[in-house]
Amino acid sequence: MKRFQHGRILRASACAALLLAAAGCEYDSPVPMWYQDHAADTGPAVTGLEPARAAAGVNTVTIRGERFSPVPDSNRVYFSGAKAEIISATATSLLIRRPTVSGTLNLKVVHLGALEVGTFDGYPVDAVSESYGGFIDGAANNAILVDAAENIYIFRTGLMKAFKVAPDGTQSLFMAATARGVTDAIPAADGQFVLLSNNAKISKVNPADGVETEWVAKAPKRFTVGDVDANGNIYMAAKNTDLYVSHPDGSFSAALGAYATHDVKKVRVRGNHVYVVAEHATAEPKMAVYRHAILDAAGTLGPQEVVLDRAASGAFSAAVFKDVMFSASGDMFVATDAANPILQVKADGTLDTWYKGIVKGSAERLAAGNGRYAYMLQLDGTRGDLIRIDMGPDFGPALPPVGMF
Repeated sequence: MKRFQHGRILRASACAALLLAAAGCEYDSPVPMWYQDHAADTGPAVTGLEPARAAAGVNTVTIRGERFSPVPDSNRVYFSGAKAEIISATATSLLIRRPTVSGTLNLKVVHLGALEVGTFDGYPVDAVSESYGGFIDGAANNAILVDAAENIYIFRTGLMKAFKVAPDGTQSLFMAATARGVTDAIPAADGQFVLLSNNAKISKVNPADGVETEWVAKAPKRFTVGDVDANGNIYMAAKNTDLYVSHPDGSFSAALGAYATHDVKKVRVRGNHVYVVAEHATAEPKMAVYRHAILDAAGTLGPQEVVLDRAASGAFSAAVFKDVMFSASGDMFVATDAANPILQVKADGTLDTWYKGIVKGSAERLAAGNGRYAYMLQLDGTRGDLIRIDMGPDFGPALPPVGMF
């Protein structure tokens, strides 16, 4: 009997030892994360946004707060469900592109390493782009001109017609038939429009009645693009034609000698400079924006300067440059065929994409209005449209020439 009790005691002692050992192991192991307490503020917190409203002209927004990741890709920003692009990040700020949606939006900021989400409600974002003038028939728009009263003239080569869009957005027929397919329209010193059409004959049209008359019976070359300076000189070019100066009396100066083997996409005058958007098949730069100083009242031009080489344009290095326009502060906007088509070259030389994700499609032409608006001839496949873009109160007007402007 004693032997039996002794065995039970030994077995009980062994069990107790095992239980104590197991208890010791549990005590030494880390506490599982589902048993741990988490503070409610482990995620990012948003304290404000700068500017307080994403009005027209605002291209980027800064989110202020704390506990953001300094690695941009480790954060996510949503405006009422629409994901925003993060340009740069610190622990207390996120620089993002303007939201692609508009209205009074609710903001969410996610740090991928945190459990909580930062929020900010009621951030106002203005709409900045709209289809304008009712061009819904699918024909491409080829030339645009804006007058001093903000009337917009659209020339449609495929239809051989021209239309006028009044400041209230109402479209009307301006020319029932053009003599040729118009590729550019330029305000002349006498108040009429000079019409270029890849033809040696150059005509004018009176904006008062839409009547077209011949101005130059035979130009030195066939010109497709041009622009006018403050003295009424018109600078004209095309593909492999070089750059010529036409004077108010219809006479021409000799070719400049700089673009005889270039495809000139657009000529634009700003102040005392002529800007040329041109492409070359073999020589470098393959595509660039150039400029020449205007040296006198006769339109004599200085040497060629490279303003922007496409190879140095970052995200636009494979795009086709098509046009340029300028703001009053000196920013240059380049129209391209990129998906986000407007390249902004700031006055300090830095580059950005203007209204990325908002203004889309190939930008065939850009035209500055007389105030805050710019106008873009958009090509989406084979369908053309006129887009009005609110550039903000600081945009223009941008040093227009004398005459009708």
